[in-house]
Amino acid sequence: MDAVAAFLKLALRPASISFVIIALAIGVVLSWSRRLWRLAPFYWLLLFVVYAGMATPIVAEWLVEQTSDGFPRLQRAADAQGAHTIVVLGSGARTFRDGPQMIDVATPPTIVRTMEGARLYHLLGTPTVIVSGGVTDRETPDARPESESMRAVMLRLGVPAERIVLESLSTTTKGEADAVRGILGTRRTEPILLVTSPMHMRRSLAVFEAAGLKPLPAAARPWLDRSPSVCRWCPSRSAIDLSDDVVYEQVAYLYYWAHGWFKKEGQEGGGR
Repeated sequence: MDAVAAFLKLALRPASISFVIIALAIGVVLSWSRRLWRLAPFYWLLLFVVYAGMATPIVAEWLVEQTSDGFPRLQRAADAQGAHTIVVLGSGARTFRDGPQMIDVATPPTIVRTMEGARLYHLLGTPTVIVSGGVTDRETPDARPESESMRAVMLRLGVPAERIVLESLSTTTKGEADAVRGILGTRRTEPILLVTSPMHMRRSLAVFEAAGLKPLPAAARPWLDRSPSVCRWCPSRSAIDLSDDVVYEQVAYLYYWAHGWFKKEGQEGGGR
């Protein structure tokens, strides 16, 4: 992904500092403009309503339901259609460093996906589990790939180390598809269970199919169990993050479509 795409990947996320600064800057410009100042009150009201809504759990969950295409969780081993490989796509990790001491911590979406991968492992028996994700922490020197933090979660949930394969180079969904194809080799024609969030599933399936693989959707839960005492109408960080993922995935899908990355190899206009 080029520098412009990397910037947009950050700047177009409503929960990011970059997006907030840009949104506030636009409001300031409107407020001080001699020609556009009348629009400023409407802009500020719209900004408040949109952010307040996205930060509300009940609205965030509605957004997820509207954009997830109804991908279900697998509940029975028969639903795997004979797949013996589970591919879990990462969604980021952080490496905390203090001199020689380092700790890798997966982000909440990555943990949720990895937990689903572990559940499917125990459901199916002894499949191979590929945990996919390279270095996503650009702030920490010598940061570790997210696949390593995913492996730690898998081990804690009872998945044997010998059944886990690390894909530690990719940092995009397209890169993950290409890397997994290389890992599978001659087994690329066999069905695989693709584990990711419901919002990310449509784009992931299209990219993996374009890479010549046979993915079956195995959606992770978009959110985990919550205490019944939690207010679903009260703004929360987890809700804005969930809404953020929805917005990002809609933009990312259009970006991939515009680059032709959903077309299978050999089709006219297909890009790699």
